[in-house]
Amino acid sequence: MKILGRLITPSLAFPGEVREFIKVDFDERGGSPHDKIRKLRALISDGAQDPRINELASSLVRGQPDRDDAAEAATLLEYVQNHVRYTEEGTETFRSAAYTAEKGFGDCDDAVVLYCALCESIGIPTRLSIISKRTGLLRHEPLHVYALVGLPHRNPTDWLPAEPTIHVPLGWDPVEYAAAHADKL
Repeated sequence: MKILGRLITPSLAFPGEVREFIKVDFDERGGSPHDKIRKLRALISDGAQDPRINELASSLVRGQPDRDDAAEAATLLEYVQNHVRYTEEGTETFRSAAYTAEKGFGDCDDAVVLYCALCESIGIPTRLSIISKRTGLLRHEPLHVYALVGLPHRNPTDWLPAEPTIHVPLGWDPVEYAAAHADKL
């Protein structure tokens, strides 16, 4: 993984706030899906502790039955699917959950960061999973990242896939889709 640069920009929505974006290039010599997951996990943790993300998540699940983790996770997933427009990136850029929520666009990792931060801010555990393509003997190219949601939240026994970039229900498995369409990846 190579850090290509850091961009520091003022926030348009939150005057006085400065945002930092890290541009990363995952190349065949040093990057790995694990590097990507570590960086995304840090952004998710930061987002889950952001009061704006917690306030958004709480307002979204307000209409759901109390202690219905699956309904809450599904509601948050539907929000991200409906409010984050998928856009491709030239150079991999990781964005915070607050930035993605504010701007309403991003690629799969941006949508996953927002979704997982929303879930974790209200106590629903998440994991990340990367779909990659083998490009050499020991090399893999990360193609897509999606979330796994732990239910029930206190002691997860089920980890349901959550695909935030297209309109599919909680539990829809992108790995099966990727395997069926491997020739197009």
